[in-house]
Amino acid sequence: MDIGDGAKRKHNKMILKYSKDKYGYLRLELSKDGGRKHFRIHRLVIETFLPNPENKPQVNHINGIKNDNRIENLEWCTALENMQHAHKTGLRKYNYLIGEKNHNSKLTKWDVTVIRRLYKNSNYWHNQYILAEIFNVSQCLIHNIINYKAWAAKGAD
Repeated sequence: MDIGDGAKRKHNKMILKYSKDKYGYLRLELSKDGGRKHFRIHRLVIETFLPNPENKPQVNHINGIKNDNRIENLEWCTALENMQHAHKTGLRKYNYLIGEKNHNSKLTKWDVTVIRRLYKNSNYWHNQYILAEIFNVSQCLIHNIINYKAWAAKGAD
């Protein structure tokens, strides 16, 4: 059976619609009596055919192909196992979390350089509390920056 984007089937007053979600996973839309609900097909397949004795919450596509929903390509996993598999297979790269690329980053590379130089070159600036206030970050982050535990690239400054 071909499951293309937007394929529809009518069955007993229920409309079935197949499509891809924004992440590339195939999903099934069921509608009945005016209500609609979406289900990812890999989730329906694994819940139907593969026991989950360890109660793992996520589903992993072993070959990394999101629309390959054969049971032999699916496995139950934890969030950590899913991320480790994605990194190991190259589906997800670590560098998206580094420095300014991290959407949670409050500092720029320039800020980090200034923090380290102020700390290193002035007796007045040795107070991590003052640097934390100036840059609106925690003292712990300032400490980690100064000791290269955060923004660890030593060649950056």
